[in-house]
Amino acid sequence: SVGKSWDNGDGLSERIVDGIYSRVNRAHRPTLGQEFANSSLSEIADICLQQNGKSTSMASVASRVEMALHGTSDFPEILRDVGNKSLSFAYEAAQSSIKQTSREIAASNFRALHSIKVSSGSDLEEVAENGEFKSGTIEEGAETFAVKTYGKVFGITRQAIVNDDLDVFSSMFPVLGQGAASTEAKLFAKLLEENSGLGPKLSDGKTLFHADHGNLGSAQSVLSVSSLGVARVAMRRQTGIAGEIINVVPTFLVVPPELETLAEQVLSDIAASEVAHANPFAGKLKLLVEPRFNSASAWYLCAAPGAPDGLQHAYLDGMAGPQLFTREGFEVDGIEYKVRMDFGAGFTDHRGWYMSPSASE
Repeated sequence: SVGKSWDNGDGLSERIVDGIYSRVNRAHRPTLGQEFANSSLSEIADICLQQNGKSTSMASVASRVEMALHGTSDFPEILRDVGNKSLSFAYEAAQSSIKQTSREIAASNFRALHSIKVSSGSDLEEVAENGEFKSGTIEEGAETFAVKTYGKVFGITRQAIVNDDLDVFSSMFPVLGQGAASTEAKLFAKLLEENSGLGPKLSDGKTLFHADHGNLGSAQSVLSVSSLGVARVAMRRQTGIAGEIINVVPTFLVVPPELETLAEQVLSDIAASEVAHANPFAGKLKLLVEPRFNSASAWYLCAAPGAPDGLQHAYLDGMAGPQLFTREGFEVDGIEYKVRMDFGAGFTDHRGWYMSPSASE
């Protein structure tokens, strides 16, 4: 945390951040820094100067803010932590629905990430006395994706701090947090809709959704209990790289907003008096709605992340979401902020996903 050089271990900087953040986000109730909930930014600047042994007497508000910005590291770091709370809160609240279907993996650099494909081949075989155990198959997948950098720079002026203007924290940071989540969501949706809605091309030269992959439904297949049943059978019948049955279990139903109401009806729990009228999917699939889809009628069924691997995403060095950096302003008379996110996503296999295309696909 920030401010350890002067808070003597009593968490003063954390309490200040907690109190100031309650002014930025009215839904936040300070648990540590209630005494700072009504403090102005110039008052916080005074505290930072006093804790660093700097006199604030006979100095104007503007002068004290200037001294705190450039004469201590504590005041800029407190402002950074308030901004980071605002940024992270908005980012977490705007998460992509499709992200729930993706498995996060590690990325230590910007090189292409390869997946590992594992197959046991056929069933376990009897091993005779002094006989050899036969090996399964482990190979590096040909599908790759890489982490890329996304970001934006902006500043908060000294005048805004003197005027106790928290608009940059209550407006700009949330917008950037939502923007980071939206950047991820657009990448996920774009992947699924590449190549006229058939998904990215895989190493076998075929699109993600393809008849040869056993995961492409009929264009006339309207979302219903019956069509979900067909999709589930197709997923259950998927085979591994050695031809073995892998029994993929559907977990998520992913739809555009136009199908949301119908999907809720299809997945609803019906109190049926006859077995034939019971809904076999009630409570078994989680509905995810993605407003960024261009198609109004295509829908997807997919397994849980990693069961088997399909959609994956990564952050550089495991630093999930947008990261906030600060420096003394050069372009602005105040503080400059840089929001950066190193993120990538891609499909590593077709077996965990099934699509029912729109009529035009």
